[in-house]
Amino acid sequence: MAIAGDVEKNKNREYSLDHVVSRVLLAGVLTSVVLMLLGMGLLALNPGLAQANVLPVSQVLKLIPHFHPMALIDLGLLVLLLTPLARVIITGLGFALEGDWLFAAIALLVLVVLVISLAVGSA
Repeated sequence: MAIAGDVEKNKNREYSLDHVVSRVLLAGVLTSVVLMLLGMGLLALNPGLAQANVLPVSQVLKLIPHFHPMALIDLGLLVLLLTPLARVIITGLGFALEGDWLFAAIALLVLVVLVISLAVGSA
């Protein structure tokens, strides 16, 4: 009986971690889509603000309060790019909280690779 209880407890934890990760991914994608659609809608109303290049993050953050269409589109893309990063962080924390140190270490390694690729890609 004790083994069955442990298996059930692990399933609940696993479901809980999967549930949290799926909610984070869904929230990231939906937020990204809403931002990009809002930006495209505003851009359709004022096509003179269209730019072919991506705005720097600092400029995006300055233009967001003014609802600049390109800043909203770029922020949507940034949210979409950072969503997998959030997934890796949450998964790693979940594994660490469960005491599964091997998978927590693997998640940390994946996180390091993602951060390095973002740093190299933005240089």
